[in-house]
Amino acid sequence: MSDPLLRRVRYAAIIGICVIAGFYAGQLFWSPNKAPPAGQRPAASAAMPASIPEIQLADLQGTMHSLDEWSDGPMLINFWATWCAPCLREMPLLETTWQDNKESGLTIVGVAIDRNEAIPPYVEKTGVTYPILAGQSDAMKAAEAFGPDFAGLPYSVFVAAGGHVLGVYSGELHPEYLEEVLGVLDDASSGRLTLAQARARFAE
Repeated sequence: MSDPLLRRVRYAAIIGICVIAGFYAGQLFWSPNKAPPAGQRPAASAAMPASIPEIQLADLQGTMHSLDEWSDGPMLINFWATWCAPCLREMPLLETTWQDNKESGLTIVGVAIDRNEAIPPYVEKTGVTYPILAGQSDAMKAAEAFGPDFAGLPYSVFVAAGGHVLGVYSGELHPEYLEEVLGVLDDASSGRLTLAQARARFAE
C-alpha cells in the first residue's frame, strides 16, 4: 500500500474512533441519570423528603442527636469530610453566617462523613463552633436520605422552620448564593412564602 493511501486509511480510522468515542461520551453526559455538576442547583426531585428524615448521629463527644431537634427554626445541614478541600474552604463562611444569624433562629449543623478521631483538628483549623455530628456509613446514609441529588461533597440541605426540606445544593457554597438562600429560608419560615413557592425558588 502506498504511503499516501496508508495515511488516508489511518486518518479515516482515527476519525472513526473519535466519532464513536464522542457518541458514547455524549450518551454519558446527557444521560438523565447523570448527577448534576458540582455547584449546580438541582431541579426539585419528587424523591426529596418533605420533612427531615428520622436521622440520629453522634456529636464529637459521643452524644446522640436527632437532626430534627434543631427544627424549631431554619436550618442549613452541611455534609463534609476532612479530605474534601472545597468543604474546608466553605466552613469559615458557614461559621460567619451562623454567627451573624443565630440570634434570629438559624442553625447550621455540620455532618462529617469521616472517622471521629480525624475531625477535631479540622474543626479547630477552620474555627467552626456550630454543632458538628459525625459518622461514616451512617452519615453517608443520612446524606442519601435527602434524595438522589446527593452526588458528592460538600452537600448542603436547606430546611425551613418546622423541619420542612426546601432544597439541596451539591458543591461549594459562595456568599452571594448563601445570602439568597437565607432570604428564602427566612421567608418560608415566617410564612411570607408558602412551602411550594420556596421549593420552586430552589428549583429555578
